[in-house]
Amino acid sequence: FIYDLTPILFKNYAKEDTALNFEIFLKTTVIYSDKIFFTSKSAKKDFIDFINKNTRSIDTDIDLHVVYLGSNITNNTKSLYAQDKKILESKYILFVGTIEPRKQHSLLLKAFEYIHSEYKDINLVFIGKKGWKTEEFMSYLTSHKLYGESLFLLENISDSELEYYYKNAFIVTYLSYYEGFGLPLAESL
Repeated sequence: FIYDLTPILFKNYAKEDTALNFEIFLKTTVIYSDKIFFTSKSAKKDFIDFINKNTRSIDTDIDLHVVYLGSNITNNTKSLYAQDKKILESKYILFVGTIEPRKQHSLLLKAFEYIHSEYKDINLVFIGKKGWKTEEFMSYLTSHKLYGESLFLLENISDSELEYYYKNAFIVTYLSYYEGFGLPLAESL
């Protein structure tokens, strides 16, 4: 199952050894697989282009299938914590996704700083786990004067919690340079 080819196509957004290991993984996948699944036509195309350029052509015996991801968030009830209530009752911009440079969290934070200087009632909520190359951004975020007041980072939340945040968001943003699929877009819709 191949989600996307980010470590190959955008090596500057991955750890150095990740790109090397991912290339080996892709080439090995062609040798030993009968069936390969992808999250999108884009990921499948990127894979075929990579294999045709870097090895031999794709063996016609390998089945390549796109399995579309979707939003299957359930309607579970949940008791909200004080912080959740504070955020959910406010007007907030929501960004869901692993925190890593290619998703441009820092660009959104800079835009938010400008917006918040004019509109004090707007909050910014990041939901996602920390990925790679995030040290500088995380340091800036967690030491920000608005952190915990108008600027929030939520990790490890449940699907039902995520549903609340999507449903109550003023705006949902997604600024990634590249995605194989972009699940938060489907979820937000």
